[in-house]
Amino acid sequence: MKNFIPVAALLSVGVLALSGCGHTPVDPVFDVPSLVGKDINGVQAILSTPSEDDSNKVWPNGDDEHLKTWSKQGVDLMVDYHLNTGKVVDFFVGTDDPSGATSDTQKLLEQGNLKENESAYRIEMTKAGGHPGQYTGLKAVPNG
Repeated sequence: MKNFIPVAALLSVGVLALSGCGHTPVDPVFDVPSLVGKDINGVQAILSTPSEDDSNKVWPNGDDEHLKTWSKQGVDLMVDYHLNTGKVVDFFVGTDDPSGATSDTQKLLEQGNLKENESAYRIEMTKAGGHPGQYTGLKAVPNG
């Protein structure tokens, strides 16, 4: 019985180390890497009908960037694209935190099945204004 406490303490430390200091891995909600390189029609063919679509709007300044949004499990995937060419500008994965902001950047990456330092895209964290260390989501910007 004397050895029980030290062994239990070691097991607790080991579990914390394996879990990434409190971060619980999550399953991807969207597989953004499989969408990179596709135009908006290709993205929509995979994700089906968007929950929001502003492609029928005309911007007063003549801008042709538009947005389609898909929502699943409390996570929004917003795809910014050029209406004239269909080329995707970026993919935005929003936080599912009810506050609208999170400090858990690893969870944001996992929800989009994304990794930092990939050659096909770059990651840009979107800061929550006025809240240091908090993010509303992240952008995956295709390279090339």
